[in-house]
Amino acid sequence: MTLRPFAAAVAATALLASGCAADGGSATPIVTTPSAVSSSADVSPSAGASDAAWQKHTDAGAVAFVKHWLDVFNDMQQTGDTAGFASLNTADCETCANLIDITEGIYADGKLRSDGWLRPKIVPIDAKPGLTGFAVRLHQSPQIVISPNGRETYDGGMATFIAGLRWQANAWRMASWDFPS
Repeated sequence: MTLRPFAAAVAATALLASGCAADGGSATPIVTTPSAVSSSADVSPSAGASDAAWQKHTDAGAVAFVKHWLDVFNDMQQTGDTAGFASLNTADCETCANLIDITEGIYADGKLRSDGWLRPKIVPIDAKPGLTGFAVRLHQSPQIVISPNGRETYDGGMATFIAGLRWQANAWRMASWDFPS
């Protein structure tokens, strides 16, 4: 298996993500009035979200789930172990499945080094029916993909994503993770 298609996918993800708000914040989602969630919650791992918080069917639980999902994504990038990340997504989350496929492809031939997605700001937004929506603005760390053919480096930068959560089987699940249009 060649690493080039996966490296290209990682690069495309990095380029799209950094292009979403390359001017420092032009992607402005439609924001709903939050009920129990701060409009710019600091959700760094040190912000104190307990594991129990992300398991609650509340506004705060949904925000805590996004934090947890990002932490598990970052762990997946560092280790190549996709099982924990896969368990947090719905079967129809295409971007989630793509992130898993890319990670598995990279780790089949090499490894990835990155500090991941850091310092997210989470803002509630209107979502598709049946989903709880958030705009998630974060810092995407630079990535180094190491393969038998050498190293490829991808710049990081600020990125904005649209998260769609679904409460399913008594737990939050990521149902969509998209770039704003």
